[in-house]
Amino acid sequence: MTVGRIARVLGARGVDVRVWHEGDGAVAPAGLERPDVVHAFHASHAGPRGRALARAYGAPLVVTLTGTDVSNHLNDPVTAPIVHEVLRAAMVTAFHESITAAVRSALPEIAARLVVVPQRPTSRPSPPRRRLPRFPAIPAPSSRRASAR
Repeated sequence: MTVGRIARVLGARGVDVRVWHEGDGAVAPAGLERPDVVHAFHASHAGPRGRALARAYGAPLVVTLTGTDVSNHLNDPVTAPIVHEVLRAAMVTAFHESITAAVRSALPEIAARLVVVPQRPTSRPSPPRRRLPRFPAIPAPSSRRASAR
């Protein structure tokens, strides 16, 4: 549901979004042009395949974290190494500051790449926006294509 909503919002803003689900097969969907960005929803579930897709196409990776990533996987002895590897390779968004705070505590070296993007607008005035950090060593995209997972 959330991935579909993100895709609809981006599509309404003129971004060519292609959603690819884990069950859709190979790491890279056949015939996919190089995306400007690969977006993996959940570091623990889609993160490893998103990272592989981003590497295969030389595209930046953005990972959206949820509470499940933090409460079940960030510090779990089995899944933490995988989640940490994915997060170290990505720009990271979360819907709430509590999620980015947990990640900042576990992985302080990625603090500059953590951004809160609220899931729903609020009626309260927003604080001034800070400038988003650039993805390290990857030039800004030249077109408006994105791949969401």
